[in-house]
Amino acid sequence: HLWLQLPPRWSSESFAAQVRARGVILNASTQFSVIEQPARAVRVCLGPPRTRPGMEQAFTIIRQSLAGQPATARAV
Repeated sequence: HLWLQLPPRWSSESFAAQVRARGVILNASTQFSVIEQPARAVRVCLGPPRTRPGMEQAFTIIRQSLAGQPATARAV
């Protein structure tokens, strides 16, 4: 496991939700915290990948999401 610190524009929940929508499951730091102000981070769990290209694709999605902006909420 590793902790990925997020830039100030991201909350751990919004980042985890964004990459989850793209097929990569990360856990927000709030799921593990016992304090009021948890770190702005996500937990990355590495296991044996089914394929190397699949793992590379997951890290590409994480990298692209870090470079982007959080999605804005909108009413439906």
